[in-house]
Amino acid sequence: MLKQYPPDNRVLQYSYGGRFLSGIDTYLLEAYRALDHDRVQFDFLFRYENPLGPVTKELGASGARVYSLDVPEQANPLVRHFLEIPRLWAFLKTHRYRVVEINMSSLFICLQCAFMAMVFGAKVRIVHSHDAVASEAVYKHLLKRAFTPLLDVVGNEFWAGSSDSTAQYLFTRRTFEQHRYTVVRNGIDAAKFAYDPVARAELRAQLGLGDSLVVGQVGRFTKQKNHRFSLLVFRELLRTNPDAKLLLVGDGVTFASTRELCSQLGLDDSVTFLGARDDVPRLLSAIDVIIAPSRHEGFAMGSLEWQCSGLPCLVSDAFPREVDITGRVKFMALDEPLTEWAAALAAPSTKDRSTGADEVRAAGYDRQTTAEWLQRRYAELFARQGLAA
Repeated sequence: MLKQYPPDNRVLQYSYGGRFLSGIDTYLLEAYRALDHDRVQFDFLFRYENPLGPVTKELGASGARVYSLDVPEQANPLVRHFLEIPRLWAFLKTHRYRVVEINMSSLFICLQCAFMAMVFGAKVRIVHSHDAVASEAVYKHLLKRAFTPLLDVVGNEFWAGSSDSTAQYLFTRRTFEQHRYTVVRNGIDAAKFAYDPVARAELRAQLGLGDSLVVGQVGRFTKQKNHRFSLLVFRELLRTNPDAKLLLVGDGVTFASTRELCSQLGLDDSVTFLGARDDVPRLLSAIDVIIAPSRHEGFAMGSLEWQCSGLPCLVSDAFPREVDITGRVKFMALDEPLTEWAAALAAPSTKDRSTGADEVRAAGYDRQTTAEWLQRRYAELFARQGLAA
């Protein structure tokens, strides 16, 4: 006998997961923490392994359930798809959710999940785009043009993470041009990431940073985040600022290769690999300027956290322009000379850092504001489909 439908106020959140927490997973976690769980409840399903670790217990205490398909993250992409399809089919067939939200950047994952959810009775199938790729291989572009129209068949609610560019990347031309989607602002705990001069002094003393110019890159180590480029820029910076320091915060699949490159470039004395940390807000206060040369990017949660701490941010032009909500973000193309990138790092904005958190709140990116909108929208969707609110 098939398992009964979950309660009608329960939303299945499907995302990548993996060994390291992504920006998408951070967004879902922040949103969930701010929701009224008597009105809206989340369950989490990860394509790869559960990245939440000890947070899983916290979620369970709030009523959420956490599942993973355990698709091998490092396997060949075709192998991952072949493993995912039967596992996802079996899961949705067994659990029969009425509301499914798909938080993926891959068109084909979105299509297959929305189709399976439709087959197994999901009345609300939300496709939530979080990423934007400025350019793709020709074959990928052609495949997207051929298959994207199916998204309007299997999905019935379309959300874009904080930016129209994330909608343009994933949705059909008709959906984008007719604005048949909703921009959902990513929300963070603004108070948590506010600039803290006490933490700055303590951490700079602990890390031996002194009065040096401190550059930071915070996030997962992946090819997308382009840490190699950061090291090359930092090497140029040292030519004019020999006392500068680079803090690399995070972990991921390219951590070891990045560390090896750092040694090859002779930067070991000036670069600190801090790994995954649970004190990121305090570390942001200790940093002077952020570098983020991503190859492609959506409306990154990190960009909100950096600006909340009042940090000047030097980012690639792969970031959507909408991320600059405080006037602290400078965009540069990856094909600009490394010396230009280094010069921009050497002369960061001197805007008052203490106002960052208030500016983020005023722009509507506090997690409570996002949670209140989500709560209203889920209730509308429940009611429209005849589900209990």
